[in-house]
Amino acid sequence: MAAGIVAMGIVEGAKTTPPPFGAPKMPTQAGKNNNCLVLGEQAAAIQEALDNGGAFIDTGPEVLKGLQQGNIDPYLIYERALKNQIDAKVSRIDFVGANIDDQIQIWNGKSENLTPIHVRLAQWLKVNAKTYRYEQGGNSWVLKK
Repeated sequence: MAAGIVAMGIVEGAKTTPPPFGAPKMPTQAGKNNNCLVLGEQAAAIQEALDNGGAFIDTGPEVLKGLQQGNIDPYLIYERALKNQIDAKVSRIDFVGANIDDQIQIWNGKSENLTPIHVRLAQWLKVNAKTYRYEQGGNSWVLKK
């Protein structure tokens, strides 16, 4: 079930990034960052992607409800979508809405069930990003060539 959901989980902000999983190509918008993933609190990430380009992850309320009913942690879907973007060599991963290092510190040591998904994703990046050649600079992880 989870693998099928991931295919629906990455949404293009303002049709600016290459569509995932073999979907038809959409036009890009000039002047927008067409090769980034935007993460953060859901509303902030979506708005940033719509305003400035990039992809965001959105399972949608129905899928989220189904996951919760099946006792499946929605984080797993977001993590898989993040890994898919990393495998596709997205040039950058940006966190919006708050200083991500501050958020990691606030939530450090607290239950994963209570920690917001975007903070858990940042924690994952802190541990794993260098393996994929991404380096953190502020609220962003940038792919090093």
